[in-house]
Amino acid sequence: MYIPYPCQYLYLLENPALFEGDVMLKKVQWKHVLEDAYEELLEAEGKLNRTRVKRSILRKPDFTWKMPIPYFIETNVDKNLVRTSLQVIMQYTCVTFKEEKVKISNKAGLNIYKGEGCWSYIGRIYEKKPQKVSIGAGCSYQGIIQHEISHALGMEHEQSRPDRDKFLTINAKNIKDGTEAQFTRSSISDVNSFSIAYDYASVMHYDQFAFSSNNQKTMVPKMVEYDSTIGQYRRLSFTDVRLINQYYCQNRCNPKITNCQQNGYQDPKNCKVCRCPWGLEGKLCNVVKKTKFKCGSNELSATTTTKSLIKQGNVDCHFRIKAPMGSLIKINLINVVTQRFLPCWTGQGLSIKFRSTLAVGGAMYCGNYKNKTITTQSNFALIHYPGGSKNFGFQITYHSVKK
Repeated sequence: MYIPYPCQYLYLLENPALFEGDVMLKKVQWKHVLEDAYEELLEAEGKLNRTRVKRSILRKPDFTWKMPIPYFIETNVDKNLVRTSLQVIMQYTCVTFKEEKVKISNKAGLNIYKGEGCWSYIGRIYEKKPQKVSIGAGCSYQGIIQHEISHALGMEHEQSRPDRDKFLTINAKNIKDGTEAQFTRSSISDVNSFSIAYDYASVMHYDQFAFSSNNQKTMVPKMVEYDSTIGQYRRLSFTDVRLINQYYCQNRCNPKITNCQQNGYQDPKNCKVCRCPWGLEGKLCNVVKKTKFKCGSNELSATTTTKSLIKQGNVDCHFRIKAPMGSLIKINLINVVTQRFLPCWTGQGLSIKFRSTLAVGGAMYCGNYKNKTITTQSNFALIHYPGGSKNFGFQITYHSVKK
């Protein structure tokens, strides 16, 4: 079954009347956004040499959330799905929520209702009254609910980061007239990413066709390997969870663990162990994730001699390839056959993590691929093959190359 692109539900986050499609702003914030977008346009056309710093629009919420965060779900919203979505956030972070039996009116909290589309404010905006989160028609997906709740916790869109131009090309000619402000880039003074790397697999990242006027791409990854990755609305990524933990949970653990490996970090839910990037496990994240399937050796060594890795059928397997220090790994995708999806969600297709940090999501391959080449940015690579059918499989070759 081929899921054609663009999927209908992706447009639910593209309300042109809202900032970046799903963020509710105050009037003064909208004024600043439009002025900055106009100046960015003039600057791009060479008509303005910007000297002033962009205004701080969304840098900090007006007030800080206190735990547990009260929430109320109106009757026409899928209550079980909302509860499940919030439970995942509570499972992986120190953030807690408490469901109220009646609509919140006289204290801070979240009233979750079926409004027009999917949207939220960013961060806590009121001291003594609630704010709305809209889960409208078609928004009942766990990833979309977590996307909007993450906004309420203070998270912005990944494609709005100050460093996004290092990772994305914005195709202005394909953007709908009047929606150019939706692609405003935040300034460094606006956000705190806690030195977490840009993640194409973030649930906060829009898809390639967002606000397109002609069904052509408005955003293109500069790392071409991630062409099918952006637009993940299935679940929070490892870096999404880490960002929430960095903001809300920094003071939970004492003493600190500083020897987590492979970009893991101290787990605020269990301070004695590390929270590991997907595909790794163990107290210090130094073990490849094991499954119930017979996958063979999952620790592979890349040398100058070309080696092969082949898997076929409905097995779920993780592999780590390691080259000597000072070397990189060249991976050739000889053949990949998985179910075709676009975007290719984590857990649906072959995933290859090849960047300098293994914390970010991998390049995703859903469908049929032949003769593609990836060169890692470090001496490690993580591969996940989720199986799914006896007819699926992959074949790659790999060897070490000089840095």
